[in-house]
Amino acid sequence: MSARRSALVDRRLLAQLGITDHAVLRFAQRAGLPAARRGAIEPLMRDLLAREGRIVTTQPRWARSRNEADYYLQVGEWMLFVCRASRRRLGNLEVVTVINSRAAPTWEAAVERGLVGTPPPFDRPRPRRARVGWRELLAAARTARAAQRSGRLRALLAARAALRRARDERHAAALADYDAVRRAHAAARERAHAAHLRRHG
Repeated sequence: MSARRSALVDRRLLAQLGITDHAVLRFAQRAGLPAARRGAIEPLMRDLLAREGRIVTTQPRWARSRNEADYYLQVGEWMLFVCRASRRRLGNLEVVTVINSRAAPTWEAAVERGLVGTPPPFDRPRPRRARVGWRELLAAARTARAAQRSGRLRALLAARAALRRARDERHAAALADYDAVRRAHAAARERAHAAHLRRHG
């Protein structure tokens, strides 16, 4: 790989970067991510490098690795991607393993301690509208019938309408909370990238 003007990891470098299965496994372990297939982990690695990665020629003190490397890609003060020249693709690099700071054993811990700014992936599921169960409906209908002294069918219909209104209100509140958390996560990612560019760009 030729000398570069910028120390930042960019799209061109990422396009020339291979990642071994071992490095994918180590990243998941050191980031504290649940076990997942390569197809789920590798994009996270590349995204993190694009947001806060930079090229360094020597290991930071916290790495303490004996692995020989042609290049290192460092993410914040938390993780180091050890790279060697690719034997399969001339002029390209390959990440052979990943090392993280002992001060932050997981991605979440690294963010909390300010060693990296990009938050872990947003994996909170979108809230789903709950179904009104028959047991819940019948119990509510009995209560409504006893309180209003109405017929069975009328009480059932009234109870179903009330339960659906309550369900829809809870769902709307859950969606609002979900959207707020998702927007905050996206904003944190942008702040981390902007800070990285200011510091190393």
